[in-house]
Amino acid sequence: MAKILSIKDLHVNVANTPIINGLNLEIESGET
Repeated sequence: MAKILSIKDLHVNVANTPIINGLNLEIESGET
């Protein structure tokens, strides 16, 4: 179970990385 969850988390993280980075840039620009 732990291994499956870890692999699933990695896939989700890789898939969401561009989206998260984009949101972070927008948030940082807004706050700044």
